[in-house]
Amino acid sequence: MLRSFAYAAETAAADIGSRLQETAPRAAAVGEEFRRHISQAFMTAYEEAAVESPIWIEDEATRQNVLKLHLLGKAFYEIAYEADNRPDWIGTPVRGVLAVLEQGDE
Repeated sequence: MLRSFAYAAETAAADIGSRLQETAPRAAAVGEEFRRHISQAFMTAYEEAAVESPIWIEDEATRQNVLKLHLLGKAFYEIAYEADNRPDWIGTPVRGVLAVLEQGDE
């Protein structure tokens, strides 16, 4: 879902920016803000639902590292997919990889 939120935000911002070029920077900023808020809301709800389940990882650092690994795997898959099918969209998964790598070991 987190990767889907990134696609939704970037696609909407690009569409608005292409129609109203003077609003492109603002549309990108609003799209990124939407992605952050919806991702946080999703993760909060997911954690609340998963905390008592067998899939729950108690250690916060391990849980975050597993999430980062999964996000990187999805984004790398998306890079290959976009390269083969929609080269104009490749920037979205590339930015996803860079965002995970920039997080470092928080």
